[in-house]
Amino acid sequence: MYIISTREIKDGAWTYFKAEDDQPRFFGIVDPAKLNPGDLRDLGDPPGAVETIVAEAKKLMPSSPMVLVFAHGYNNTVPTAVSTAIEIGTALDARQVMPAMGALCWSTDGKLENYLQDRSDARASDLVVSRALLQFAGHPDIASGAVAFNLLSHSMGNYLMDVACEAMGTHQPLPLRLFRNSILVAADINRDDLNTGQEGDLRCRLSDRVTFYYDGWDGTLAIAEFLLHRQRFGQLGPHHWDELYPNTIGVSCTDVIRAHTHDPIEGAWDVGVNIHSGYFGEPKFYDDLAQVLQGISPAEITTRRQPAGSPTNAYRLQ
Repeated sequence: MYIISTREIKDGAWTYFKAEDDQPRFFGIVDPAKLNPGDLRDLGDPPGAVETIVAEAKKLMPSSPMVLVFAHGYNNTVPTAVSTAIEIGTALDARQVMPAMGALCWSTDGKLENYLQDRSDARASDLVVSRALLQFAGHPDIASGAVAFNLLSHSMGNYLMDVACEAMGTHQPLPLRLFRNSILVAADINRDDLNTGQEGDLRCRLSDRVTFYYDGWDGTLAIAEFLLHRQRFGQLGPHHWDELYPNTIGVSCTDVIRAHTHDPIEGAWDVGVNIHSGYFGEPKFYDDLAQVLQGISPAEITTRRQPAGSPTNAYRLQ
């Protein structure tokens, strides 16, 4: 388990600001109960750190090695982000999918009331996060496809990934492909953002497959809609399914996901608000996710169905 951090370290502790030099740092976790910077194994320069992570992926699944990076949402600390990443990795391991897991810990304030500030922090972190992604893109085994590089973003982490992908072009020519799978969970982005020419356009073009999971009962995103005056993708899906890229698949989880413990507004309501992070406590979600990561064709994934009369890229978790 690894941490990719954009947080500054000051006086031996994590801060809530992006790294001063705008360079990501990579750490190995020695003890999940000890996550202060001094308790971690510093992996050194980014190319060497990525090599360490890729080598772990090859060891875990020699026949089909993969890396999975988890990007958390707003109001998270390093321990909460790592806890969720460990939970995801453990659930996938139980399904015989064993990626080298990384938690991308970006500069959220860790305060419930700082939603809008966290959104500004996500925008301000675009360059440093893009540099972290490009370190993976530059590894020859990832560039060739020998090792699959997958991204799973939750909530505001999806907004962060969209602006980070936009920022990539400021460094160097973009790779033709970066992500084997780009997975959006409860995405706190606008409903049109994955359409051609919109803010999430580039992430779709950098991905072999894009899969998004959404839930109509997501009360946290209903609150986000109130604050931003825009309907949210992770609650209602896209306005126009036919304007999505052909590689983009949507899975409705409405009436399947139940409340879990990782929601930013934990304990507010058992239904609605807490559904926002309930995916990470739902076995059916992991059953579906494991098949996505295994490269099974969307129409052949056994945990979903296509409702009669729905768009060809729209499915429902069952």
